[in-house]
Amino acid sequence: VKYANTYPFIYGLTENGFDKEVILEMDHPADCAAKLINNTVDIGLIPVAALPSLEEYHIVSDYCIGANGNVRTVLLLSNCPFEDIRSIYLEYRSRSSVNLSEVLAKDSWKREYQWINTSKAFDFLNIGLNEAVVLIGDQCFEFENSFRYKVDLANEWKKFSGLPFVFACWTA
Repeated sequence: VKYANTYPFIYGLTENGFDKEVILEMDHPADCAAKLINNTVDIGLIPVAALPSLEEYHIVSDYCIGANGNVRTVLLLSNCPFEDIRSIYLEYRSRSSVNLSEVLAKDSWKREYQWINTSKAFDFLNIGLNEAVVLIGDQCFEFENSFRYKVDLANEWKKFSGLPFVFACWTA
């Protein structure tokens, strides 16, 4: 996955020469899932929300991208207080984070929002009043200080369920 939290793993693969034995590609989570769904790769670190899109799948490792509390790379960001949010723009690169937001809204926060999908061209910094955006990965570090309010979604899941959250897993 094309984010800083996987760099140590990628470093290990390249330092021991494993990358010479395989074709190693780095993509955003949604692209990793699409490649596995379309049978253009044999294995991928894919969002858990993409698993139902596969006709057959096998989780091939206990290693994952997960969080047991604050993670700072899966955020709900806004310029208004949480209780004033009416619309949420959804990160197009991660199905798991989008699903997590929707589950938390329904089951934990007991709130209804207007959910708006985004695309690559969307300007995350240019949202209106009473709007929020779900962001993932390295862009959270880049943009979090541009917003007045933030909610760490992994921590919200931990508070709600008492359990860690798995965002992506190694799947064949």
